[in-house]
Amino acid sequence: MSSRNGKPRVLIAAKERGLRDQLRQLVLADGSYEIAGTAVDGQEAVQLSVLLRPEVILIKSDLPIFNGFEAAEMIGLAAPEVRSVLVGDGQPDAQILRKAMRSGLRAYLTSPVSEPELREALENLKNIGDRRFTPEYETATDPSQLPKVIVVTGGKGGIGKSTIATSLAMCLAQRFPGKVVLFDMYTQFGDIATMLNITSPKPLCELVQAMDEMDLEMLEGYMVEHETGLKVLVSTTNAQPIDAISVSSAESTLHNLKRAYTYIVVDMPPILHATTLYMLSHCYSLVLVTNLFDMPTVRDAKELYSIVLGDYVPEEKIFLVANRISKYDRLTLSDVERLFGRPVSAQVPNDRRLVSAVNQGVPFVKAYSRSPLVTAVDKIAQDIIHQEAVGVN
Repeated sequence: MSSRNGKPRVLIAAKERGLRDQLRQLVLADGSYEIAGTAVDGQEAVQLSVLLRPEVILIKSDLPIFNGFEAAEMIGLAAPEVRSVLVGDGQPDAQILRKAMRSGLRAYLTSPVSEPELREALENLKNIGDRRFTPEYETATDPSQLPKVIVVTGGKGGIGKSTIATSLAMCLAQRFPGKVVLFDMYTQFGDIATMLNITSPKPLCELVQAMDEMDLEMLEGYMVEHETGLKVLVSTTNAQPIDAISVSSAESTLHNLKRAYTYIVVDMPPILHATTLYMLSHCYSLVLVTNLFDMPTVRDAKELYSIVLGDYVPEEKIFLVANRISKYDRLTLSDVERLFGRPVSAQVPNDRRLVSAVNQGVPFVKAYSRSPLVTAVDKIAQDIIHQEAVGVN
């Protein structure tokens, strides 16, 4: 904890009185820090760290009872928020640095310590501590905000994958405002912008040449915020080569999105190449869409399922979704389940109003919130939200 006036506090541990006094003067030199206390041996260093909880402790390597390495290791276990700095004699060799890493030391200073060297070390450690008050730290340390990449795809086009992806993202955005991104990964004839009536979006392909410098702020400039609060990112606005989004581009995009968003819904084309396989191997959930209208569609979905199962996505992360179910279907759920050798995870009924909504660029989830279609997709969203956190494959 900081002192009452907010200044970071430093604990000094050294057996020689002269060194303790010298370090005290250096710490207090510019008035930015306060002294929490002093210790004359390793045992006192540990006990005072636990009792006083200073931001930093300066530990001389040759302390009695427990040496500097042993004291730092115990402090790291008993008071991990206290950052330990070792003050040693001479430049550290590889063995010393390995011991320092094992002991949890944050920095190494050579005795006699100079004021600039000490000031730099303290400022660096203060900056680390200040990260606790940033939005990034809050997000990264909150398990409820574990970023989840949800890939929606199928064995062929024209089966409603984009409708499922858009509706799923909308349902998630209603629960997590400002925390959901819909990423249209189609580099040829993507439909997300049209379905949401988004005009003139900035395509991600424009950023491909600058991927090494891309950060979240730059990426945000290529995203459109829909009126519902959902963020939308499209790959292209005109047909591009299939691999226009490279693996490194996809990787950089995901890494930046995961810094700020909890759910990243990816509308992925039914084409297996390096980038789509990368996306599959890094997804939290795979929503595999098929229908009951004809056997070729189901067999294509089963082929894709067989390819990605295990090597790219574990079985427990795959949601098998039967879409556009109607009384005119030529197959039954039993037919699909028998072919896949597993139950269908969700059934999404057909709704004749969907085509009209798509043509008008009106989100179906918003226009027909009580539709059985929306209820079914919302159930998928709930299942993904409550899916056990097991990490990527």
